[in-house]
Amino acid sequence: MSVMLYIWLGLFIVTLAVEIAVPGLVSLWFSVGSLASLIMSIFLGDTLIWLQILVFIVVSVASIFALRPLFLKNKVPDIKTNSESLVGEIGFATQDINPYEVGAAKIKGLEWSAELVSTDKEAVKAGEKIIVRNIVGNKLIVELYKEEA
Repeated sequence: MSVMLYIWLGLFIVTLAVEIAVPGLVSLWFSVGSLASLIMSIFLGDTLIWLQILVFIVVSVASIFALRPLFLKNKVPDIKTNSESLVGEIGFATQDINPYEVGAAKIKGLEWSAELVSTDKEAVKAGEKIIVRNIVGNKLIVELYKEEA
């Protein structure tokens, strides 16, 4: 077996693993290019390495222009994940949340640092219901939850 065969096979596996592990289209193009060069190395062995590299580059670039528009056209709309999904959720204050101070609130079983949306409002007392309006860094921006009649 040729050395180039193992190099292209390794590159194919690594780029495919990265594509699977990372959301979005990151290295699919290089997987396609390394697969093309892998097939070439089966026939050429360790000869014409420059041609194998050229095929890798050309096929990778061509696959970006050929496949990317197809994938973007069929892209699933963004879904809120992790902390983004907390905006609009209702929880409760675990500590008083006073204007100009950081308090704490519990949302979906997790405790977070919390600040009031506006500092001119009165404090939220521990145990009162809150609603998350925004997230800044690792801090919830909340306000007192008023139940509608």
